Amino acid sequence: MELNNRVKYQSITKTFQDERNSCFLACIESYLADLNIYTSQDEMISKLLPSNLCDNKGFVLRPNMISAGKILGLQIKNVEYHFPINDKYENNSLFIGVDYNPVAPAAAKVENGKFHMVRYSHHVNGNEFVIMDPAGWLGLRIWNKDDLNKVYKEFFYVSLIKG
Repeated sequence: MELNNRVKYQSITKTFQDERNSCFLACIESYLADLNIYTSQDEMISKLLPSNLCDNKGFVLRPNMISAGKILGLQIKNVEYHFPINDKYENNSLFIGVDYNPVAPAAAKVENGKFHMVRYSHHVNGNEFVIMDPAGWLGLRIWNKDDLNKVYKEFFYVSLIKG
């Protein structure tokens, strides 16, 4: 991927997860807000609870993510690891599933388990990029390839279901 000097990415809406394990719903809330669709994490929980796709605090297990996305009007697909991250995702449509245990502060590990979700924003240069972390202890942050490789688990492409 060749990076150029012009700014072509869109800004990313910063959200915080309402509960310790609601990072996935917080990333969805952020993604939808970028598209001027405002849905709270509580509203998403009320849509997902009847199908047992989350708990009452918004924790969505990894195996339920694609089904939860469909109920929320989103198509969620696994995509292959690639770096630098493809320009296709400069619309903030890439979610990155990570294992923060190697790098997280001890307080962040309590009750969070291993899997956490962040959103890719844009590349700063060929090695560095910005993520939005809804946990709050990182916020908007610049990562590089080494940072990503320490915690990377999965990439997910998110888009609205058309129709």
